[in-house]
Amino acid sequence: SGRTEHAGESASDDDDVVEMGRVGGRRCCPADQPERGWSQSATPYRLELPPRSKEQHRQARTTTTTPPLHTMDEVGVAIQGQMAATTAATAEAMNSDETQQSQLLQGEVKDIEESIAPRGTDKTPQIMFDCAHSEFNGAAARAGSTDESAAQAARNLERLMSSGNQMAEGHVCDICFLAIGIPVYKYSKVNVCCMKRWCNGCVWAAIQRGMCDKCPFCRTPVPSDDASELAMVQKRVDKYDADAMFHLGSQYYLAGLGLTKDAPRAIELWTEAAELGSLDAHYELGHMYYRGDVVEEDKPRGIRHLQQAAMKGHAVSRHNLGVAEFNNGDRELAVQHWMISAKMGVENSLNAIKYMFMKGHATKAQYAESLSGYQDAFEEMKSPQREEAKRLGV
Repeated sequence: SGRTEHAGESASDDDDVVEMGRVGGRRCCPADQPERGWSQSATPYRLELPPRSKEQHRQARTTTTTPPLHTMDEVGVAIQGQMAATTAATAEAMNSDETQQSQLLQGEVKDIEESIAPRGTDKTPQIMFDCAHSEFNGAAARAGSTDESAAQAARNLERLMSSGNQMAEGHVCDICFLAIGIPVYKYSKVNVCCMKRWCNGCVWAAIQRGMCDKCPFCRTPVPSDDASELAMVQKRVDKYDADAMFHLGSQYYLAGLGLTKDAPRAIELWTEAAELGSLDAHYELGHMYYRGDVVEEDKPRGIRHLQQAAMKGHAVSRHNLGVAEFNNGDRELAVQHWMISAKMGVENSLNAIKYMFMKGHATKAQYAESLSGYQDAFEEMKSPQREEAKRLGV
């Protein structure tokens, strides 16, 4: 289940508004707490397997996911009035020239999608965006640079756009070394004893082999309760483990592992984790500061956090920088951001480029390149074990 916020007011075709969702996907919410405000659009994967042993259940609780609180799968771009140019009802209201142009564009989209046969999906992505409200209207690439020279701003932009074109190291399985699907939290688990991340396919392989009583990385016995798990996380925090700090901050924010909700403490931990290199912490802080959630609103600071994550390969941050540029009116730069994230496997970015192409803000070549890159990334994330895990709901 994913918590989202309601869409804003619709906009006309002359003033398309892209809205970026604040929260999507399943947080690490304790099972005994009600998930207030969570939409029903995103259903968490559930383990639908034969009865498991006590050791297997212990392994399941230890390999917990640590999703960014503002995740990407449901976080997408919401473009108000996006279907107006393509639905039959609206087409009837258009004049004949506009209708003909829309039909021509649809024909070109079909030609592109047929020429690049999908290799990992049954059908090509459709223009479907979750509607989630946000005020992300800043100029991402220029945030906080009003006093800089034009030359320095250009260098900063070049650095932003030339960095982070490959998936972040922390978003690759530590066992099979394949990139993890997006959203990462949905397709992988984290062992809190050593904060190593492994994909659902490798988790399923371990279950099949009966290797559920110890961590496959450090061989630490899995914790049997919240107190033991919290002690493991705290031990890593004491050693300045950035991922552990992010995880502990998330537990404070969500009142998990028996902790009392303490948002200011979560911000402190995320800030320290970001300083130590946690991309997920940068991503969370980006939203917190931009929206003024828990902290005082500071949009430029929020943008800078997203930039730091994007330049290190955080695909969700890159996608959302594109959203910010679109809202700022820089459609060309928005498409450039989305092309990067689409090639990293972000479906919402591909959908956004498709929409931009149909609106005349992206070229046919850009959409074709993005579709091909997305499908390549999707294919590279596949494995027989992952397919089996997905089928079984692991």
